[in-house]
Amino acid sequence: MAIFESYNHIKRVKIVKSPSEICKDYRKRLKETDDEMYLRKERERRRKNYVPSAVLSTAERAVRRYKVREAVKRCREKKKRIALERDRTAQSESLNTNGYESVGGTAENSEHLVVAMQFPKRAVGPRNRVTQELKRASQQLKELKMANLNLTRKLKTEQRRRQRMTKRLQDSPTKPRSSTEKLMNRAGLTTIQKNKVRKEIVFGNVVAAQLQAKAKEYNKATIRRLHKLIAGKIIKKYKCRFTICKRLGLNKKTATKYSADDIGTNKESFKTARKLEKNIIQFLERDDNSRMQPGKKDKVKQDGAVKQARVLTVYLQNLYEKLLSENPGQNISFATFCRIRPKHMQLSAFISKSSCLCTKHQNMALTAKTLRREGVATSVNPETFLRVDYDRQAVLDKIPETMEKSRDP
Repeated sequence: MAIFESYNHIKRVKIVKSPSEICKDYRKRLKETDDEMYLRKERERRRKNYVPSAVLSTAERAVRRYKVREAVKRCREKKKRIALERDRTAQSESLNTNGYESVGGTAENSEHLVVAMQFPKRAVGPRNRVTQELKRASQQLKELKMANLNLTRKLKTEQRRRQRMTKRLQDSPTKPRSSTEKLMNRAGLTTIQKNKVRKEIVFGNVVAAQLQAKAKEYNKATIRRLHKLIAGKIIKKYKCRFTICKRLGLNKKTATKYSADDIGTNKESFKTARKLEKNIIQFLERDDNSRMQPGKKDKVKQDGAVKQARVLTVYLQNLYEKLLSENPGQNISFATFCRIRPKHMQLSAFISKSSCLCTKHQNMALTAKTLRREGVATSVNPETFLRVDYDRQAVLDKIPETMEKSRDP
């Protein structure tokens, strides 16, 4: 009796399911009935909660790939199974009929014959995959074209901006004060910091601007002094020689030839050269050493004054030796003598470029030509004729008593 009571008690116990199990069974029933509303919501839910594979870890990515492979495998088996069932159904139907059945009834009562031709449905999977790949490739190509267009537009914008900046820098003033303000703004200094360093930077820029103005004079003496100035020990210690050369436009190789010992100048030799400069200029301007050019345009501007050009009749070496012979007590080098020569005093190479056509010079030239025609061994050039010391008696003996002056050129 007790056994039956316990059995009845067990029979009355109900199996209680959890909420998750209830929902699982409900979804299973919906899938089996092919509820379109439920399947669409399920697809949207999965698409919304999808996490990209790049975000997942290596282990999670491996699990996902395994599940995807299994799902694809089940889907393919299901499609194969459905295709086989469809083929079996079609074959059974073709066996049960002769294929010449009418639409409304038998073949005798129908005007049109209906032939049942059952063909298995071809798989459209490969074609769909190709279509999807083409669609994806065209979309990527479109995105790349848009990205290329945007990059080209940005490149042109940056190029125009750089051109404006370059033009602004070229047109900006290069005065010491403006250069100082520009440098401080570029360094991002505050107002208090600018007030502390402004004078020191302006001082450096002013000195550099003054040296640049001197270097642009293209005077050999000034350039030499600048090279000697930057050869100091302090500039060499802090390795600023090449920087100063670049700032002033000086030659680096020439700057390396000078040392700190060349900074001082020999004042005594400088004063001696100054004293001898007037004497040397007067010596060169003598008529026996130089000749004034006759042309109206033969003028040279020197030290704000216009002077008529003169041409040396003898080479500088000969004039230097003549000066030493006339002044034995003067101690001056040939280089200093050449350096003191003024600008309007041209070398003897220019003497053949001009000739005087006055009456005196022409008469002398015609006389020299007549003597040469009569057999006297003389030069046709009047300057050479006067320079050579001929035997006066021998020349007079060769001259005939009567002769005509030649007027031929």
